[in-house]
Amino acid sequence: MKYHVAGVLELKQILKRIEEEHLVEDYDLARCIGPASYELRIGGCREGQTGNLVKLQRGDTIAVLPDGFLLVETVERVNLQLDIMGMMYLSSAFARRGFVPWFQGIVDRGHSGKLGIFLLNLTKELVLIEGEERICHVVFERLLEPLV
Repeated sequence: MKYHVAGVLELKQILKRIEEEHLVEDYDLARCIGPASYELRIGGCREGQTGNLVKLQRGDTIAVLPDGFLLVETVERVNLQLDIMGMMYLSSAFARRGFVPWFQGIVDRGHSGKLGIFLLNLTKELVLIEGEERICHVVFERLLEPLV
């Protein structure tokens, strides 16, 4: 019987899964990889709650209104195998700019695609965000038993 060890993936394990399983696509390892996470970048945003996606390239900016919210989509796609889940945490740099520093959610095993990040501006000023800016850490966790 084969036993699995659960826990957070570390740098070598993340890199191996990126190479072998395309854990993260459209990645920027030079800027975004950490000892136990990958930092997702802004690739676009939705106008309103269900509006069209506006793609943001590096250097493009968009303003988040005072007390306003914005749904951001990542540059990266993630491809989680059935033994991996992800947990998303807003970057502390965004919390210091006035966004709610909350847990962004769970990425279920088997998910494949871009991820959405919800920003809520708690300040009384416009806050600018930029395309390809690092916004959210995703921590990958190996599950005790893979789904069969």
